Amino acid sequence: MALEGTLDTVSLPEVLQLMAAGKTGRLQLDGPRGSGAILIRGGRVAAAETPRTGPVEATSDLPEAVFELLRWDAGSFAFAPVPGPVEGDEQSAGVAPDEVLAEAEARLERWRAVEAVVPSLACAVEVVEEVDGPAATVEASSWPVLVAAARSTTVGDVGQRLGLDEDPEALNRPVAHVCAGASLGDPGA
Repeated sequence: MALEGTLDTVSLPEVLQLMAAGKTGRLQLDGPRGSGAILIRGGRVAAAETPRTGPVEATSDLPEAVFELLRWDAGSFAFAPVPGPVEGDEQSAGVAPDEVLAEAEARLERWRAVEAVVPSLACAVEVVEEVDGPAATVEASSWPVLVAAARSTTVGDVGQRLGLDEDPEALNRPVAHVCAGASLGDPGA
C-alpha cells in the first residue's frame, strides 16, 4: 500500500499507527526543516533519519529521531512499501510504533516547555551589567552557563558553547531557565 499526504491533514502518529499493521517500507518526510525518513519493518520502527540526528538504527536512539520529526508541523509524507520478509519474521526488529511514539511525544512535551520560555534558539542573550540589590548569587553548576551567555549572542550560541543540542533534556534547565530570566537579563533584548 502506497500512502501519501500532508502532515497538516494526517499527523505523523496517525501514519505510524497505520504502519503498525505489519507494513514494511520507507516513510519519507519532507518539511521546512529538510527531509527525514523512518524505516518500517513488519510494522515496527526499525531506523530513522533526520537532518539533526543523521541515520539512527539503535532502538534506544529512535525516540530522539522520531521526536525531531514530530516537531515538523508542516510538510508532506510518502510511504513506499518494499518487499519484506515472510510475515512475522521481523516482529523482533525495531520498536513498536506506540512505544517509540510515547517516548518521542514525552520529549516533545518537554520541548514545548522550553519553547514557552525560549521560543527560538535565535533569541538574543544579553547579560546585564548590573543587578538589583547588594549581591547576586550564582550556583556553581550555573557558572558555565553564565560564562557561555556572556560570550554568546543567541540562546543557540549558548547551547553550542555548552555542547548541547536541541535535546529538551539538555536545554531545559541551563538554557531555558538561566538564560531566560534567572538574573541574566531579558532574553528578548
